Amino acid sequence: MDKSVMDKYVSNIAYHMKDFYKDLTFYKDGKIDLPEIENLIFLGIGGSAISPKIFTEIMNTNKKAYFFSALSGHEILPDPSKSFVMAFSYSGNTVETLKSIELIAKDGFKGIGVSSGGKIVDLCKDLNWQHISVPKDRAPRAAMPFTLSILFKLALSKKWTEYNEGDFWNDIIELSNSKNNFLPEVDFEDNISKRIAYKLYSKKNIIIWGVESISKNIAYRFKSQLEENAKQLSYYSYLPEASHNQIVPISLVNNKEEYIVLIFRIPQSESILVSNIISTVKTFLNSEGVEVLEIFGSGKNHVLAGLDLIYSTDFASYYLALLKGIEPEPIEPISRMKVILNDNLRKVLL
Repeated sequence: MDKSVMDKYVSNIAYHMKDFYKDLTFYKDGKIDLPEIENLIFLGIGGSAISPKIFTEIMNTNKKAYFFSALSGHEILPDPSKSFVMAFSYSGNTVETLKSIELIAKDGFKGIGVSSGGKIVDLCKDLNWQHISVPKDRAPRAAMPFTLSILFKLALSKKWTEYNEGDFWNDIIELSNSKNNFLPEVDFEDNISKRIAYKLYSKKNIIIWGVESISKNIAYRFKSQLEENAKQLSYYSYLPEASHNQIVPISLVNNKEEYIVLIFRIPQSESILVSNIISTVKTFLNSEGVEVLEIFGSGKNHVLAGLDLIYSTDFASYYLALLKGIEPEPIEPISRMKVILNDNLRKVLL
């Protein structure tokens, strides 16, 4: 990688990555007014929706979670008096999320909107919902540390999780002050993110597998990062399900050297059964001529190991963009499609 090009990308495009752990402390001292509840309902789409999915996966809260990209009005929802809605839209103008808020509020649900501004602010005010503002001028996919911070604070302060609040934030602060081995100045041999990107650069077909209840949503996050940052189409599934229904087509593909399977792992959270499934699948695929790369999260618990997986692979998606000569930031087709969608909705709803 040419250093002058890399410096340009890091300073102008991926600068936010340097402060990942610092950004996770964004809401450490914040407050959310929330009664005792049994259910959490999350609304959001795209980059704004991944935080609650990762949060519920790695923090293991004692609340039942529901996820919706867009409500239709026909969903079976829990009791509003025992539930709380959290709606995420980084721009604050996501049509699907705004309409879903209006719809669910009619059924008596209360909640909170999270955005950097936009129409959701006034909508929350009109509905007597709370609103939390996050810093502006980021791509939604790059604002994830801020939204995760809000969710962590909520779970820790309300004691929805086994983690101690003081110890948790101390761990995050310690990580924010420690050496970052994913940055461009770290040599290739010591930088797992660069090594992942280099491995993917030689492949045409990338298959990403998480592990159910452990790294499923983290793996999906990487799929999204590859698509938006490196403009790289990829396939996604999760184990153990993938070991049944994807093994056949993978083993039968032509040009197997063009394929690679990535498995996102947090070994300390895996059962003996799951670990053996992964080992068996890797051995089998290797025997079929398909390369398998295990990517491990490092940390003393599920949350910290999960964050490590996210951080290392986020950087990998940027480095892959560099190798391909692609600018990570622009997502022009999405912007173009949103204009068309908004025009179509105006015709239908007016």
